[in-house]
Parts: sequence; C-alpha cells; structure tokens
Amino acid sequence: DKTIIEEPQSNNIVKTKTITENEETLLYEPQNTNVKSNKNKSNNKLIAIGLSAVILALIAYFVFGDKEPIAQNVTEKTNEQNTIDTNLIKPNANLRPLQRVKLSTTPAALPDSIKKQYLGEHLLGCFFIGSDEQFGKLTVVDNKGILTLSGKHQNKGNYVTIDGTAKAISLRKFEFSGTITAHNQSKLKPDCVWNGTTVFVVSGSRRYWRTQTQECFDWTGDIDIFFK
Repeated sequence: DKTIIEEPQSNNIVKTKTITENEETLLYEPQNTNVKSNKNKSNNKLIAIGLSAVILALIAYFVFGDKEPIAQNVTEKTNEQNTIDTNLIKPNANLRPLQRVKLSTTPAALPDSIKKQYLGEHLLGCFFIGSDEQFGKLTVVDNKGILTLSGKHQNKGNYVTIDGTAKAISLRKFEFSGTITAHNQSKLKPDCVWNGTTVFVVSGSRRYWRTQTQECFDWTGDIDIFFK
C-alpha cells in the first residue's frame, strides 16, 4: 500500500512525503515559478533605495556642508597669482638701465713710422714759380689722428698755397683732400682755385712726393713736397 501525505511548507514549497513498503522518499516540488523574479525585484528596490540615499547625502554635503576650505583654497590661489604678477612687473634691482653707447669717431692713432716720415716742416716747390731757385714751406701736424697740412710757395708775385688733410697710404704715397690756390701774373686769368682730392707719390729714388693730377690749370705744373 502507498500513503501520500502533503504538508504545507514555507516559501510556497510543498513537501511531499511518499511512503512505500521499503523506503521513504522526500520530494520537493516548486509550486510557484515567480519566486525567483520576485527576489530580483526586491533586490533591485534595495539597490535603488541605497543609491538614492547616497545621492541625497552628497547633495546635502555640497549644499549645506562647510564651504570655508573651498573658499580659502580659492583665495590662496588668487593671492599666489597676484604675487606672481607683482614679481613680473617689479623691476629687478640687479638689472641696469639701457645706456646709449656713443660710437667713437676718433681716428686710430698714427703709426710711429708715419709720424716720423710725415710730421714736421717740409720744403714746398712748384714748377712755374721756380722751385730750382728757392722753396716755400709746408707744415704737417697730427690733429687727433688726422694729418693736417698747410703751406705756401711764393716768388716775385707768383705763389701757390695748399691747405687740407692727408691720408697716409704708405711712407711713399698719400692722398690729399683740400684746396690748392695758385696765382700766375703772366696769365690772362692769373688766379685759379682747385678743390678736390689728389695723390702725392714718390717715384724711384726721389726724396719728395709729387702730384701731377690736381687738374687746376695747365700752367701750374708739378707740386712737390720734400722729405725733412
């Protein structure tokens, strides 16, 4: 014989007891398939409630919490930036103000060999006045590194004057810039004034500088400046 006894259990589970002659078997059969889904819904509700509580706590902190540390941090950063800006604007005491540098226009000092050859008093001769008979005088001085010369050769009413500066190219050659004035009574136009640049050169074994390119007038002839 077989007797079946059903007893209600918790969680909608019915315990079925089967009794046979030789053994007793317990069978558990689910009576409701919605049990699992109901558990998931309950868990989701708990999670949602927990998240809502966290969010509300955060909102309450930022709205009603202590704001002084934040404000203090902002103030410190602002003061720090102001300090940096002030340091950038503040002049550095170690820096010197810019000074205008004046370029020197003073010529370089003359070499000793040039000074020995050029400076001093020289004989001056011009062909049409008669340099073979007598001579004039020319003086060369050092005017702050510039050779300045001035001289005159005169004889029987005729004369030549020379005034200007000299640029020594070598001991045997210099460039003259200035004025040469000549007067020759034998000419219809006795006076001539020449301004410009010409070169005096020593030729061969001669001991004087000569110019032949002053282009003043054809009758002036050569002008010679003798060594000392």
